[in-house]
Amino acid sequence: MVLDVRDREKYDQGHIPGAIYIERASYEDKNSDVDGIIAPPGQMEEVLGELGITNDTKLIIYDDEYGCFAAHLWWKS
Repeated sequence: MVLDVRDREKYDQGHIPGAIYIERASYEDKNSDVDGIIAPPGQMEEVLGELGITNDTKLIIYDDEYGCFAAHLWWKS
């Protein structure tokens, strides 16, 4: 499965065929006052599960920010 973590506008302008858009805010901790804090395991399981991702899913994650947002999601997934 291919995940695109770029801004939605960029995804809509063009993306790898078959790539699924995932909004960065969806995998940030909703209970934190600090932007960018990675979501706790339960929230991550919910977000990834809604996309059909399981422990056995092979992922390719990409962004256009030198891999920093893709790495952020990869580290937690």
